[in-house]
Amino acid sequence: MQPGCTEALSGEPLNTENAEHFIRKRYFFINFDVPEYPSLSEFIRREHPLVWKVSGFYADRNQFNMILKKPFPDENVNFCASDDLLTETSSAHASKGNGLRRLMELLDIHKDAVMAFGDNGNDVDMFHTAGISVAVGNALPEVQAEADFVSGTNDEDGVAKFLEERLLG
Repeated sequence: MQPGCTEALSGEPLNTENAEHFIRKRYFFINFDVPEYPSLSEFIRREHPLVWKVSGFYADRNQFNMILKKPFPDENVNFCASDDLLTETSSAHASKGNGLRRLMELLDIHKDAVMAFGDNGNDVDMFHTAGISVAVGNALPEVQAEADFVSGTNDEDGVAKFLEERLLG
């Protein structure tokens, strides 16, 4: 888990009043200017997207944990935690693993020549695709459990040090 994810920029615990400000500041790349839909199913029915991704932020830790424990009812959908208190729901075709598989196919690269690094739930499918998978030290515990190796944290330049040790000896 990354430090600071469960508290707002002011250092106060997240609540519904300051959660949107926190999300807009931390996840500046998220588009908030989309039409509202009553459900994910309605979004898919109306828009027919080939590739899509919806993120959900939960200011309540208990609600977040409860949501993650439920199996997602549609096999055409990927659902996981993509950061602390943030869920990611996307087309099953839009996973990092599928993207990596396609890239390996286009470049004719065998999985034994591929190393993947990650820290959140949306990286697990990519881990299963690569020949070697490495979670950074501050990755979610369930992500670390799926990796072949765990490096130092992002703040410790864990990826760079892992590559230096493994590739340069």
